Amino acid sequence: MNCRILNNVNFHVPFMRVNRYKFYSIKSFNKIGMSMMKKLAIVAIVLLVYGSVRAQQLGIMSLDSCLRYAYQHNLTVKNAMLNTDLAEVNYNKSRFSFTPSLNASASETFSFENGASANGNYGISGNWTLFSGGSRLLYVNRSMAGIAQSEYQLQQSWNNIASQIIQAYLTILMNRERLGYQQEVLKTTAEQKGEGELKYKVGRILESDYQLLEANYESAVTEIANTELVIASNMLSLRTLLAAPDSMLFDVIGANDSLLSSSYSLLPLETVLRGSAAHMPDYFLNSLNVKMAEYDVAIAKSAYLPSLSMNAGASYYGGNSGAVDANGNIVTTNGINPNIGLSLNIPIFNQGATKTQVVQSKINLQQAQIQQEQNSYELNQMVTEQYYQAQQALNTFAASERMKDAYANSYSVYVTKFKAGAVTAVDMLLQQNQYLNALNTYLQNKYSFIMDSKILDIYMGHEISL
Repeated sequence: MNCRILNNVNFHVPFMRVNRYKFYSIKSFNKIGMSMMKKLAIVAIVLLVYGSVRAQQLGIMSLDSCLRYAYQHNLTVKNAMLNTDLAEVNYNKSRFSFTPSLNASASETFSFENGASANGNYGISGNWTLFSGGSRLLYVNRSMAGIAQSEYQLQQSWNNIASQIIQAYLTILMNRERLGYQQEVLKTTAEQKGEGELKYKVGRILESDYQLLEANYESAVTEIANTELVIASNMLSLRTLLAAPDSMLFDVIGANDSLLSSSYSLLPLETVLRGSAAHMPDYFLNSLNVKMAEYDVAIAKSAYLPSLSMNAGASYYGGNSGAVDANGNIVTTNGINPNIGLSLNIPIFNQGATKTQVVQSKINLQQAQIQQEQNSYELNQMVTEQYYQAQQALNTFAASERMKDAYANSYSVYVTKFKAGAVTAVDMLLQQNQYLNALNTYLQNKYSFIMDSKILDIYMGHEISL
């Protein structure tokens, strides 16, 4: 299973920031002349090209775009991908164990004692293991399981990063939506402050009431400034998770504050459990751990079996020994000496090392099986608890939605009554605080439910979108 190939990310550019430039009147252009206009045209073309390149770096990113970008650039994911590459290297190494080994040697010796003599020895030798108890094939199968294990670990790592990105993205949307409500409240408090100033001047309200209206306006301004700082911090967290460079300008798609709790629903628990078991890498990793432990037992047992290898080679000797024949000529010798042979190794007794290795591998297998069963229980519990948490979040979201609407209506009535002089500023501000508290609770519950439901989507392998 290889999930590393994704489509390229395209960034939509809805707007561009344009610097302020100096403009010239028609009269000034007449003074400058046609040469200056040509220069300005060249400058304009350069600026347009620069703006085009700049616009390619500026875009509005959806949650799906953020996830795709992070999959290609997040450092944790990149590290997990390298582990997959290492597993493939180990697999190729195990396959090469079936091939023979080949070595060459060469030597040349010169001697000047009792006359000059030279001796050369050149050889080539090879060794090929024909049978090793089946351990080599077992190592190949185990390394193939290692590749699958690394890929599931990559998916596991990616799921963790995706959860963090979703949380960061939703936090931005929640604070953006809160900012919108705060701006509406600021508009209302600004009107109240202006009306209160007029009423205070004509003696219709007390000075203390007017001071409350001023303080309420300053508080609304401060709340907006603080929320904007929180959003900037949230964007920094998201940028870190995406591993996006500082030169890359981006923003996220705004929140859809028209979504109601009635727009959401959860699948049955049985469906969620089946989908999670079919897609969560944790389940597959448990099975692979058992499979690899089984291979380790078989590899340990293969040491009881004999091994057979073939050796072959050829050597060439050429030179002289310094001896002379009856005619006084130097005697030279040379020739090729080929050799071939089989080597059989039968294990009889190795101080119990093989038996100990077999017993240890069997114990490791039993532990892996127990751990698989334990992890299965814990994973089912984790998915079930996450489902219950999402259901509770949906119920709380629906209740806080009704509470927010009720306090919004009450606050609107009190604003109208305050304008008519029917209630004091204290009464009106008390309703405003209750409305803002209900609003914050509503936003928290809304995005907590969305986050919980997206975690379930990750468990079931569903496409993540808002």
